[in-house]
Amino acid sequence: MNSTKIFLAVIALALFATPASALVGPDVRVTSASIEELTPGGQANLTLTLANVGVFKCAYKVTTQIQVAYPLSIQGFDSQLPGTICSPDNATLSFQVKADANAPVGAYAITLVTTYESEFRADYSAYNTVYAYVKGSPEITAHVTKTTPITVYPDDEFSVEITVDNTGAYRADSLLLKLAAENPLEVKPSTETQSAATLQARSSATKTFYLHVPKAAAARTYALSLQASYINENGEKTSRAIPLTVAVSSKAAFEASDGASTALVDSRNNEIRFKLRNTGTDAAKRVRAKLLPSFPFSTQGSVQYIEQLTPGQEQELVFYVDVDKEGVPGQYALDLSVSYENTGGDKFTDTIPITARAGFAPPFTEVFAKYWYAWLAALAVIVFLALRRRKTK
Repeated sequence: MNSTKIFLAVIALALFATPASALVGPDVRVTSASIEELTPGGQANLTLTLANVGVFKCAYKVTTQIQVAYPLSIQGFDSQLPGTICSPDNATLSFQVKADANAPVGAYAITLVTTYESEFRADYSAYNTVYAYVKGSPEITAHVTKTTPITVYPDDEFSVEITVDNTGAYRADSLLLKLAAENPLEVKPSTETQSAATLQARSSATKTFYLHVPKAAAARTYALSLQASYINENGEKTSRAIPLTVAVSSKAAFEASDGASTALVDSRNNEIRFKLRNTGTDAAKRVRAKLLPSFPFSTQGSVQYIEQLTPGQEQELVFYVDVDKEGVPGQYALDLSVSYENTGGDKFTDTIPITARAGFAPPFTEVFAKYWYAWLAALAVIVFLALRRRKTK
């Protein structure tokens, strides 16, 4: 009976031996953990402090390994061996953690696995979790994707397509875009301000703005400014001006002086003259000038040709017009259609406003001009009679 009791006591002691040793064994814990600020594509130092707070004074063969998942990675060794930690001493470990360049903003778990032994070679392990927070902010940039037409000239209406990129790690909320152009370029009010709503991290949006180039604008590169305002990662409204450019190319431009002569009412083939001047910044080649008459003027399609008209050069044009008999003397507005090629071979057509004068001939001239055949017949009779009279003498 006594031997049975002793046997049961031994069994009971064996059953409780492991839990009892765990309670009185070494206990290695992470007493502090800190990580530097981490940004996408950046690297930070994770510092850990290990201490043995168990009953057993020393923990042996201490090894700590860290485990991470995308978008984090470990630079260098992922485990370190401080060896023996005896209280009250502790061990400080340092690991290098890197965030992927495309890491979204957020908190990411880092698992710490610490294994060690007691002096009796009993194995122990501990698991801890710390968090690394990847910080980021919106980074708004922009560039001109294209203009339509591709080549912009003075007096053009054109569109400019702008691509806005958020290259940052955090979304830009309530994104508002406003385009301004260097004088004398004008941004159409209907497209001057546009909303891009929310622009997610590492995404882009395309917006089209419409502009006008005055006819007198110089051919050069003009500055554009895109003002981008948005809500950042801290809920604060921020803005930045993004410089852009657009090029205006050289182009011929024309002015025509008014006709110096007067075309007679109810007459044909009146000669009228104009001077065509190139006031632009590019030469005009193979110039074709056609008069576009309106009442009381008409023409049989009179066209003038000029091989080349350089900037500042002037050329006289001569046209022949008929004037309707119902016309009233006065100054009349006409148009001159000018088609030409620039030095690059591009073809253009321009319409130049001009004026021409219609009037009556002096009374005697008018009668003579109207009944010229009668005057010619009378002159012939007078000459005939004079010659006959001389013969009779």
